[in-house]
Amino acid sequence: MPPHIERDAGPKFYHGGATLHLPCSRATDPLPARLEALRVFLAELLGDSTFLAVYRTATAAAAAAASWDDVPPVCEAALGPRLAGAAPLVFQLLVYEEAAFSNAD
Repeated sequence: MPPHIERDAGPKFYHGGATLHLPCSRATDPLPARLEALRVFLAELLGDSTFLAVYRTATAAAAAAASWDDVPPVCEAALGPRLAGAAPLVFQLLVYEEAAFSNAD
């Protein structure tokens, strides 16, 4: 896992240098529920088709990458300069999904 995202810290997402408070989600909600709230937020922010395209691209990049450090630039490139600010959120979604749904300890 990247050093700035700790498994034990709980699902706390950051956007624009600040904590992102997702609508319809509380800090006490289980991680899968918080991840779904983040997916909805990203789909609304980017549009469904753009979100799905960048999510698929980033997921493929994460599967092929030697390191998590290789993934954020792929997210930024897939979003383009106008939407690149959302790249860290897509990256956080991928990392927390790995933490929540991976069988590895």
